[in-house]
Amino acid sequence: MSETQKKAESIGYPTLESLIEQVNPDFSEMREHQRTLLKLSKSAQSAKEKASASQAALAYQRFFELFDKILEIKNKIMNEK
Repeated sequence: MSETQKKAESIGYPTLESLIEQVNPDFSEMREHQRTLLKLSKSAQSAKEKASASQAALAYQRFFELFDKILEIKNKIMNEK
């Protein structure tokens, strides 16, 4: 496997690692996308659009919850050193 292929397969990890290392990661843009999706889940014309927007907004919420848990674990590890 070439180095380029390896990078393409793990493209998300460097971004996540970078966010984890930040003291106060900026999720404002992601939160704005989530708010937009929540609005769309209530105002979309079709039930399919509403359901899709609702599921996408929920995925953002789960990401935020998971990221908070990761930071909690990181802080616990750092405090044990």
